[in-house]
Amino acid sequence: MSRTALSVKFKEDRNVRLENGRPTAADAKDTAAIREVLQRHPGLSIRRLAPRSAKAVSTEREQLEKRTGRQLPDLNSWYHIEAASGIEPLLEALNALPAVEIAQADPQLAAPAEPLQGEQAYRQAAGAGVAADYANAQPGGKGDGVTVTDLEASAQVRAAASEHAIAAGDHHSLMVDTSTDPEKGGVVWAWGRNTWGQLGRGHTADRDVPVQVRGLPRIKAVGAGAGHSVALAADGTVWAWGRNSQGQIGDGSVTDRARPVQIKEAGGQTLTGIAGIAVGPFHTLAVKSDGTLYAWGYNAHGQLGTNDVGNRPSPYAFTALGKVDTARGGIAAGYRHSVARMADGRVLAWGDNEFGQLGNGGTGDSLTPVAVKDLNGPAQLSSRGFHTLALREGQVFAWGYNRYGQIGDGSRINRNVPVPVSGPATVTQVAAGQYYSLAKSSLTATPFWAWGSNADGQFGDGTLTSPDKPKSIPIRTPLIAAGLSHSLGVTFGSALQVWGDNAYGQLGNATTVDSPAPDELGMTPKKWNLCHEEFTGRQAPGGAPVLLPDDQFDERCDYVERGHGIAMSGIIGASDSNGAGLAGIAPNARLQLTPASVPDSIALATAHSKPGDVLLYEVGVVTPQQGTAGPWYPWEFHASVYDQTRLAVAKGVTVVEAAGNGSNSLDSGGEPDPDGDGVLCEEDDPGDRYACVVMSRPNSGAIIVGAGEPPAPAGSTCNGAAPARSPWPKSTYGSRLDVQAYGHCAATPSYPGVQNLTPGQTDPNKMYHGDMGGTSSASAITAGAVAALQGVALKTGDGSPLSPEDVRTYLRATGTKQPEPSATERPIGPQPDLKRAIELLRVVRSS
Repeated sequence: MSRTALSVKFKEDRNVRLENGRPTAADAKDTAAIREVLQRHPGLSIRRLAPRSAKAVSTEREQLEKRTGRQLPDLNSWYHIEAASGIEPLLEALNALPAVEIAQADPQLAAPAEPLQGEQAYRQAAGAGVAADYANAQPGGKGDGVTVTDLEASAQVRAAASEHAIAAGDHHSLMVDTSTDPEKGGVVWAWGRNTWGQLGRGHTADRDVPVQVRGLPRIKAVGAGAGHSVALAADGTVWAWGRNSQGQIGDGSVTDRARPVQIKEAGGQTLTGIAGIAVGPFHTLAVKSDGTLYAWGYNAHGQLGTNDVGNRPSPYAFTALGKVDTARGGIAAGYRHSVARMADGRVLAWGDNEFGQLGNGGTGDSLTPVAVKDLNGPAQLSSRGFHTLALREGQVFAWGYNRYGQIGDGSRINRNVPVPVSGPATVTQVAAGQYYSLAKSSLTATPFWAWGSNADGQFGDGTLTSPDKPKSIPIRTPLIAAGLSHSLGVTFGSALQVWGDNAYGQLGNATTVDSPAPDELGMTPKKWNLCHEEFTGRQAPGGAPVLLPDDQFDERCDYVERGHGIAMSGIIGASDSNGAGLAGIAPNARLQLTPASVPDSIALATAHSKPGDVLLYEVGVVTPQQGTAGPWYPWEFHASVYDQTRLAVAKGVTVVEAAGNGSNSLDSGGEPDPDGDGVLCEEDDPGDRYACVVMSRPNSGAIIVGAGEPPAPAGSTCNGAAPARSPWPKSTYGSRLDVQAYGHCAATPSYPGVQNLTPGQTDPNKMYHGDMGGTSSASAITAGAVAALQGVALKTGDGSPLSPEDVRTYLRATGTKQPEPSATERPIGPQPDLKRAIELLRVVRSS
């Protein structure tokens, strides 16, 4: 279970809603109790689970209740909460509130793991397969008019809330992700302008969503210049890429680099032992763990400390400076000047001083370090343009250029010595943008401040007003970054907030529209390679697959390691008219691709579906104790998923759900309430609590799918001799399962390293594998069969889609039965037979 995210359902009669970001109930006592619990856990964020307005959700629910004659769950009662760390006390406190029906930690999810059309045995006639060839030959039988949404298990990207984990350049942004691989962490994402390759992707095309920078070791800090990017690895090495006209990359050349290069000293030895970095628009600083400062890049004003004005394309060891303090925030790189906090607490600066940014009381440039006046022992230094910020004992100081009020003293007069900034108190971090300043405070009432230029909305206050005194703004974030005219922040749930200028997509929200208020990114990496040949050539009516939401991270054409999504969507909707590869069971169906880690993924997919459409849950729930090696359960174990599933089914959308790959029985839950205390499926009750939860509820209406053994042409299975349609050994089973399909030996589009049908192929967009399996492949085959059946229904009789209940009845009644004794001992249901199901449909609609 997650330790930072939970879902809570308030009792419907308590009418809990969010007002100005705070929960409010019909009863004032409930309001006070809920708020008191949440206030005990500072730094959390709460949001509605449903993506649509409360009114729209209520209206649809009322219409569905009227149509079905059943009481349905109120999605407006569900909320999603993210906290900085351990949520166990919060869960306990919420579940103790009279207004709460259930609060539940988010579960640990796992993916239930044409020339080649002959390899697709699951397309064969009844008994051997689901009779897809027959269905495809019928009017509508390729899934015409049906949308299938593939919801894939995925982990959200999480921004590291540590120094320099986010960075804003002129028109691009960087972020260090700690969650893509929790064991390794340190993945870098980049987005925005890419004229000089500053996104590190090997090309110069801009990107308006984050893309992964490959070829790096584990990274702990990043910095962004005007057109170059720098990363500090956990092993103390430094990497850089992008614009290099002034030698700011540090690789000994002035050649732009579109991919990361490791930085070496002028003598050729690797630059190692680095403790911190600071990146200016055109020069770079790095401090070694022994306090030695290195500098490289642009030096027209002596900002590198070389005592001359010649650029340096390789790191220069500024040993004459003395020992720099290696703790957080000890160095800063402005546009043409540099600042450092020394080991003895002094602050020294050198380089351009046209506007007093060296803080020494003058305005003359200095090739050698000068002392910043009256400022010893600051906790942090920050600069980017022509002014400098310092933080000491919670007080902000500023000096330098002040045309836009970025000093924050109420004037537009440049300051050549540090002046205290009034307003912000108990400040914990500062960030200097080009012509503006940001500060975050530990005070709950005034957590965030901004001053200076706000011409592009970089304050995040929803306006374009530019004050010369600090303005308090209700943004709550443990980490901030300021660029030329856009800003970044991290929520307490480790999501990324972005606001300001977006001309090049530097906000990463899939647009190029400026945002004067914070926009929280979805933080979800896509799970599909949309440039695989099976999807680039999809013709109408299905067309190209659609990402939902459209701001999923990474390149559209990147193959995804462990490419589960491409395989499952390929089973359903691979093109059958491109003369390559495979043919989907429903090649004319429209495909929507949604990561399950989006908190409201099911509600989002349902909102973009109509009666007759299909949702495929390629998600399984595993226990935190055993992970994927232990028992597995359907996704609807989670109460919010169960409620959203019921609403989708009531709308007329068929839900197909993987049972899981745990070799466990869903019938092993025992009595739901053995002690008679009215609390179902308690931790200390006998039996499998997870199974108990799944089986103790009324049927959600989803079609739950098990994995069966496929036959081979010779009559045995492709990987053994188990009887066809007997349970695949790892399949979850039980009386709740409705149907089965191939649990291995399923041919699919694939990715490098998993490509036994195309062993010599080097193009990731032309790779195929012949042994995809588990309840993953079984569920995808079933979803394709449902789409094909619904396509025929739309062309038969009155042309209405089948209800989800009818779909399940047709598949079970006409499917090829599971053989005994396994049907009794480990039931997984019959295998769909589309030919018989379509024949039954025609009989029913002709009568």
